[in-house]
Amino acid sequence: MKVLKLIGIALVAVLCFAGAMAGLLAYSGNLSKEGIDKLLYPKSAGQKAVETPAEKGDESSALAQALKQREEELNQRETKMRDEEERSKKSRADLDALRTEVQAMQAKIGASIKIVDADHKKRMEDVALSLSKMKATNAAESIGSWPVEDAVAVLRFVKDKERAKILDAMKPEQSSVLLLGLQDKKL
Repeated sequence: MKVLKLIGIALVAVLCFAGAMAGLLAYSGNLSKEGIDKLLYPKSAGQKAVETPAEKGDESSALAQALKQREEELNQRETKMRDEEERSKKSRADLDALRTEVQAMQAKIGASIKIVDADHKKRMEDVALSLSKMKATNAAESIGSWPVEDAVAVLRFVKDKERAKILDAMKPEQSSVLLLGLQDKKL
């Protein structure tokens, strides 16, 4: 009989323990199959509790997809930016080459203008020398038929004494126009 009493006490203790556990599970909100499985089988319940975002079907998978799409867009933009940068570098190099070419042409044109100006000046000096060797009346008659700008340009190269003789041999109207032209720096 003592054994039966001991078995009864052990059975009451087990039932009390099971009741206490059921009360605690109910109080914590884990009185479900998953909660009980967690308590009884901790490894398998932990594995089962971790679900992938695709299995959940929640918003984290949509967010991951949006991030992936955004990353692709950024990669495309970066590629376009690199292409634009390369085109810009090439355009700058082409522009620098053209600038160098234009500067070389300008230097050539400047040198050609100097040569032409020197040649023109030499010819004007030759004409002025010829005029100064002529008689004043003949030189005045020749210059009188020229355009005013040309006559003034040549007379600037004639020495002062000869120029005065040539202007003195001209009609007063012609000589006054040429004297005004000699005074004006534009002509």
